[in-house]
Amino acid sequence: MDAKSLEERGRQIHKATTGGDTPQTIITLLEPLKNWTATEKLLRQTKLGVFVNKLRQNQDKQLAGLATQLVNKWKSDVKKTGGNSAATGSPAPTPKASATTNGSASPAPGSATPKQDSAAPKSKSKYSGDKEKRNAGTDKVNTAITGNATRDACVKLMYDGLAFGSEDCKTPPTATSPPFTNKY
Repeated sequence: MDAKSLEERGRQIHKATTGGDTPQTIITLLEPLKNWTATEKLLRQTKLGVFVNKLRQNQDKQLAGLATQLVNKWKSDVKKTGGNSAATGSPAPTPKASATTNGSASPAPGSATPKQDSAAPKSKSKYSGDKEKRNAGTDKVNTAITGNATRDACVKLMYDGLAFGSEDCKTPPTATSPPFTNKY
């Protein structure tokens, strides 16, 4: 099937579902799609997957089962092609960064390591204690800055999350602004 006939089939399916046609009519429209080998390009272009995926929740068990079967087949078809740009017609994504185990991003293999911004303040010394036990209490940080217990607890949680495992030393705040006093 070409893109034009698939688009027409998608319009027919959408019209049948919104027009209140019987489930058997919709099944008749879906049957020829069993023999079609899906590609990512055609699925994106025709939006056929969107229409059929909605039918998976249909009250008619036979229609929902056929829609599920088609969607699973199409996922398998796309997976078999490997999602490469030659088979799907979509550009291959360029890897920007891969996630490490702690959730931070590291440069993708083969890419240049970004240089540290010279305007950013640099830590003069490393943390000397056990960095796995760092938190606001061990660093002696005053997190009671808003006057609201819930907000202060959130500040403490954020500090604890940032300090855990970090080797950077605590630096005193440079801003002399008064604490946040907005009370709802």
